[in-house]
Amino acid sequence: MNKIAGKLHMQNEPRREARNALDAIIVGGGAVALTTALALSNVPQQNGKLSPYALVLKQLPAALSTELDPRVYALAPDVLAELAKLGVQLDSERTQPYQRMRVWDANSALEFSAEEYGWFELGKIVEHRALIDSLWQALQRSSMRIIEASASLSFDERGALIDTPSETLRAALIVAADGANSPLRLAAGIKSTAYDYHQSAVVLNVQTDAPQPLTCAWQRFFTGATLAFLPLPNGVFNVVWSLPSPAAERLMALPDTAFLAELQTASADKAGQLSLP
Repeated sequence: MNKIAGKLHMQNEPRREARNALDAIIVGGGAVALTTALALSNVPQQNGKLSPYALVLKQLPAALSTELDPRVYALAPDVLAELAKLGVQLDSERTQPYQRMRVWDANSALEFSAEEYGWFELGKIVEHRALIDSLWQALQRSSMRIIEASASLSFDERGALIDTPSETLRAALIVAADGANSPLRLAAGIKSTAYDYHQSAVVLNVQTDAPQPLTCAWQRFFTGATLAFLPLPNGVFNVVWSLPSPAAERLMALPDTAFLAELQTASADKAGQLSLP
């Protein structure tokens, strides 16, 4: 939808007047949306006024479960420092610091440590759901206005609006953080370009008998493929195995024992004896 289409929509259907003029509206419920909302909520407001920002998300984040999430983030020290400034408290039981990293291929290897740079750690590996939970807990302690509703984008003669089932919001800035295939981006007519590299990633968590705690992240490069082991608490590695899509499909079709045998071989036993958690 473009502005002209939005105006036609206005002529054909009666609509509510936008009751709220805000500085910014963030739409989405992922890590980008929650972090942006949290950062804006930390902007000081004068004269005790309500925050001129709102976060609109389709559904509130679910409570953090005990099940391990196969999606993880590697957060660098500067990112961790910024999150701390925003009041984000990462769950230590779902977050693993790492002090070393090893990268190698068939011809060479590179290894470095936090100590070489005078750092305590190179970063932390945190589960996606644990990060979302920590961001959400911080947001609930903030002044951010949170609206649980589906959202759509429309236009009138004064600019863009966010429509929800209960109200229409107007803002100087709308942050479309509603996913890779953002409906708001499409509604605004913003084009994007995608490239298919014909690669897929097999992602899972594995248990290891390696000495605890796990403090080294490593990555091995093959011809056309990459294998990464990222440490998590309690002797668990998060595995990201990127390879050509047909090869990934073959691996996914294997029984667990056969898959683990191939993963064990590909790891060159660097991660210890592997099993499913």
